[in-house]
Parts: sequence; structure tokens; C-alpha cells
Amino acid sequence: MISYPLATNLDASAAITYQNMRPYYKHYAVNWQQAKIRVQIAELENWDILYGSAVVGAAALAECERLAANAGVKQLRLRVFKISPAYHLYIRNDFAVDKQHDNFFYMSKNIH
Repeated sequence: MISYPLATNLDASAAITYQNMRPYYKHYAVNWQQAKIRVQIAELENWDILYGSAVVGAAALAECERLAANAGVKQLRLRVFKISPAYHLYIRNDFAVDKQHDNFFYMSKNIH
């Protein structure tokens, strides 16, 4: 069974993010450390993806949209590396590029 609880271990969330993003950091020669990720996500609402009791991820697009809509949020915003295949996923899911800067696209989607 898959569930989406609020993250209680931000160090673990930062570790997942670091592992997933490390190829992009390397490609762009970005000196980004797990501790820096932890500081950035501390001010965000973080959710885990659990399969049974095991954490298997830190984000799911449809669930993010559902949670945002339930909370009355009107827009989702994100930043994605330009070389990331996730960019195409976001485009297919109606996100629009608001601006681009250096290595990133800044994207948003209005929630209905």
C-alpha cells in the first residue's frame, strides 16, 4: 500500500534528494551538499512516499496537486534542471516555463 505522510525525518528527505540530483550537480559542476539541501527544505512542507512502511520517494506529482488543492493552494511552482528528463513530465502535466536562468527552468501550474 502506498501512502503520503508528512515527512518527519528531513535528513532522510535531503539524502533522497541529494542522491537523485547528484548527476545534475556533477554535470553542472555545482558544489551542492546534502546539508545545504536540508536547510532549504526545512522551510517547505515535505511529504514522503511510503510503500508499506518503507520510504520510497519524496514527491509525486498527482499527490502534490491533490494535497495543494485540498489546502486551498492556487498554484504549484518548481525549479528543474534544464537537462532533467523531469522537465518533459512537467510539460506533459500542464506546467509552464515562467523563466529560465543559468541551468534551471522555473515552472508553475495553476490548480483548479
